[in-house]
Amino acid sequence: MKTTLAVAIVCCSLATTPVVAQHEGQHHADSHGGPGPHLVDAFFTEHAFIERKIRPDFSFMNTDDWNRFTGQIEVEWAISPNAALIVRAPMHYIDRPGSFDNSGVGDIGLGSKLAVVNNQDVFILAVGAELTIPTGNAARGLGSEHAWAGPFALAWLPFGPDRRWTVQTASHLEIPFAGDEGAEVEVATALSWTSPLGVTPIFETICWAHGMSPLRANHAHRCLHHGA
Repeated sequence: MKTTLAVAIVCCSLATTPVVAQHEGQHHADSHGGPGPHLVDAFFTEHAFIERKIRPDFSFMNTDDWNRFTGQIEVEWAISPNAALIVRAPMHYIDRPGSFDNSGVGDIGLGSKLAVVNNQDVFILAVGAELTIPTGNAARGLGSEHAWAGPFALAWLPFGPDRRWTVQTASHLEIPFAGDEGAEVEVATALSWTSPLGVTPIFETICWAHGMSPLRANHAHRCLHHGA
């Protein structure tokens, strides 16, 4: 098994509207440029707070033999102030120069998230797990031949004057039920500051280690997609 360790650093500045908690009974974030804390949805680091959202993603990866373009819809739906259900549905297009192209549905992910500490004024800690189902055709390069289990832990912490600073972390582990790919680990961290003008610079780092075949690259995708 080949094991790879990689580090990606992303620094970006954008104008964002702070995410608003969308389940009845949850605290709502303050106005766009007002004092914090702000529930900033970072580009790559999965957030700990509970919400209702539909998020489109796009990713790209390439090897010496093919290029794969992936469009994904991620739905997180809060069922209580402290719990949410998650569905991820990817569609792949694989470009093989000089050969036949393939397209179709990839491996679908089903999961849940539970906020074990949920104080949106001080600190949020969430844990959860995701089951990746082998719905994609592995022979055509659209998915894996077996399911994967993916436990994760997420944290969110505001700090500084007016609590305009926010640090977020996300740790993911994916374990195959069969095959010889080996487990995958990803740790992401996002640091952001919401200015009085509502402009939010975000600095992110993503580290991952994995031993897998070229057809299994969901974690590598997270370092490429744009987020929303």
